[in-house]
Amino acid sequence: MNVLYEDGHLRIAWAEGGWVRVTGEVDLSNSAALAAMLSRLSAEHGRLDVDVAGLRFVDLSGLRSLIHTPALADGSPARLHNVPSHLRRLMTLLGWEPADAGGPGRSVVP
Repeated sequence: MNVLYEDGHLRIAWAEGGWVRVTGEVDLSNSAALAAMLSRLSAEHGRLDVDVAGLRFVDLSGLRSLIHTPALADGSPARLHNVPSHLRRLMTLLGWEPADAGGPGRSVVP
């Protein structure tokens, strides 16, 4: 794994097979860094597959960075994989129903 960003709360890594792994906590203090990194990776590699199993906390700014920032020119968002239940609940509360509403460990395409 190639660590692309780390700040003590959040870690973003480029993993084998072209996956992005995001672990830790995303909030207002580091959501801009997440958005910038996902935008850069999306521009370089196209639509992203983002493993978020290791996210312990995500606030609204972090969720926006995950869902809206890495969208391609055609508007297609990143695919979130291994979405923790707390993140699924936040998405549901906000009315951002995932295309795949399956259980934990399943992929989500907002």
